[in-house]
Amino acid sequence: MHLGGPVSISWNLQRYGLWGARWLARALSYRAWLKLTPSGRREAAFDEINDIETEGYISREDLMLPADSIHYAPIKPQQFFSIVSKLKIDRRAFTFIDVGCGKGRPLLLAESMGFAKIIGVELSAKLTEIARKNTERFGAQIIAGNAAAFQFPAEQSVVFLFNPFWSPTIDEFADNLSQSLAVHPRELYVVYVNPFCEVAFERQSNLNLIFRVPNYYAIYQSLVRKGSTPASPDVEDHTIIIH
Repeated sequence: MHLGGPVSISWNLQRYGLWGARWLARALSYRAWLKLTPSGRREAAFDEINDIETEGYISREDLMLPADSIHYAPIKPQQFFSIVSKLKIDRRAFTFIDVGCGKGRPLLLAESMGFAKIIGVELSAKLTEIARKNTERFGAQIIAGNAAAFQFPAEQSVVFLFNPFWSPTIDEFADNLSQSLAVHPRELYVVYVNPFCEVAFERQSNLNLIFRVPNYYAIYQSLVRKGSTPASPDVEDHTIIIH
């Protein structure tokens, strides 16, 4: 299959079953929206405007990633802004960490939102190279390696995941994060988009669920800051968006 190119519904159905066919149907609808609507055309021009390359679908196999990894597909800019804006924090005091950063689109979006430091973690050598090129103008730190073994900085952070992998990696990652918080207690948020493995975070005693839209995203907060109270989880329905 051509890297970054579209694949057929029959190919997805054969390889991934109904789940894969549903994902591609939504992806094709998104492509039509990009081409046929003014807002879609603005989003389609995101790469051109920023002189980067973050679009495209690349399968896990073409990226030579482990079996519990997910294919590459970028988050929509307006989707990212809408979700991250739920955090009522001073972003100038926080590090943004994108786990499974792919080509680096969320890093660019986070930089535009004013985060103090930008870090991406990516296992694929091909995607790591592209992410470094895309973010070199503002000096994002791109770390090549297994996210489950990532050494978290002992500073206030927002940890972002766009459904980069399944179990067992997600379990190991959540355990590693929890251990980091136990050693260095600090204000930290986990923003998990398409949270198919939420249980990995729900079982961590030092993370609290503060916001959830079922099958869309969940936000967790580390042990509550002194004098503050976490918000009650939001359980509104939302159409699933598969990454």
